[in-house]
Amino acid sequence: MHAGYDYLLSPGRLKRNKAFYLSISSCLVGIILVVCGCLYYLLAWFNTPISEEFSVAIQDPISNSRVSSSQSVQTTIMNLNKPDISAAPPKIPGSAIPEQSIGYGELSQLSTRPDSDSYEPISYKMNRLLEGFQPLDISQAQPVGSLKNPNRLIVPAIGINAPVHELRILDKGTTRKYESPNNIVGHIPESANPGEAGSSWFFAHMESPIIGEGSLFFNLPLISSLLSKGENIHIIAENDLEQHLYLVTSTEIIREADMKLYNAGWASIHLVTCVPRLAYDHRLIVTGELIGLKNKH
Repeated sequence: MHAGYDYLLSPGRLKRNKAFYLSISSCLVGIILVVCGCLYYLLAWFNTPISEEFSVAIQDPISNSRVSSSQSVQTTIMNLNKPDISAAPPKIPGSAIPEQSIGYGELSQLSTRPDSDSYEPISYKMNRLLEGFQPLDISQAQPVGSLKNPNRLIVPAIGINAPVHELRILDKGTTRKYESPNNIVGHIPESANPGEAGSSWFFAHMESPIIGEGSLFFNLPLISSLLSKGENIHIIAENDLEQHLYLVTSTEIIREADMKLYNAGWASIHLVTCVPRLAYDHRLIVTGELIGLKNKH
């Protein structure tokens, strides 16, 4: 028995045991990785968007009716300024509102609010952001290159209020591409600035779980369903001096390989993010047209 125990503890036997357990461990790790990979692609396949669900256009975009565009803009701005919001509504106690009833764009945890005891209805906040704009026909847009760079982008209906920075072009040796927007909304500097007679292009992540570059456009896909319900969605792009108001006219989804920047020929804005979750092999493009202007000072 003693000799047998010595055999089990012999260096050769221990090495063989170690190799055996290492091989088993490697196989288990490999199996786990394969299963995880299969689950990832399976979930990505189920999340692949259907173009019809994300591609929506309003019935009468302003640019399709040049003759009556001024009247359309006037009507839209008048409707925005119509509600009497000179006095703030009574604040609703946060404790009286279940978390699931908080609208899109509201923080899900009341404790993270500046005033955690109460909050203002999101509809009131939206009206406050949209009041005071003067009608601006797209034919009144300024020449490209004449206005200041944007520094903030706001989409009140879905809670987007984020800083904007110009994206740099990175030289990769054989290729050149724009840097990835890191916790910002990135503006393509070669595109028009807001308020100019051209297309302004903005990019941000819907989510960035691995590299941690933010999720500022997480709610952007909601615009498609809101448009299909007939709701008006507005985008505010501002610089140091003024704010420019756009009305969303369409959303579309295209494959990553088909993504190209273009100039629509009039004052338009385009917000872009990667979809769907897990796959990110398509691009959602939200397009709007210039309808208003407000000076900040």
